[in-house]
Amino acid sequence: MVRRIQTSGPWAASLARRIGLDSNPLRRGIDRAEAWIRIGLVLAFLAGGPIAGWQAAHWAGSVASRTARSQLASEHLVTATLLRNVPGGSHYPYRTGLNLGWVPARWRAPEVSMPTIRALP
Repeated sequence: MVRRIQTSGPWAASLARRIGLDSNPLRRGIDRAEAWIRIGLVLAFLAGGPIAGWQAAHWAGSVASRTARSQLASEHLVTATLLRNVPGGSHYPYRTGLNLGWVPARWRAPEVSMPTIRALP
């Protein structure tokens, strides 16, 4: 006696046959187990993909903020003095209140204490 799966349409029967979940009497038990394992893996990847993406974004954000903090800790703020005025108007049409150009400048480097090197006798 052959059991038939009641489906809502021919596409569902075709999908069940293609996946391996139909009631074909010639299908082995290992084939049915493989079909269920395949479905489980697809569901695991569909559920795990967004979780892995979220974790990767969280990791990248923490690395970026750590890098930014370490760069800020190593920088020194100094005041520069322009040796000439910036020439003319802006070359950028969307930044009307901003004058950009290359001019020479001068600034003092921060005082850095160097360690004392002692010679061996």
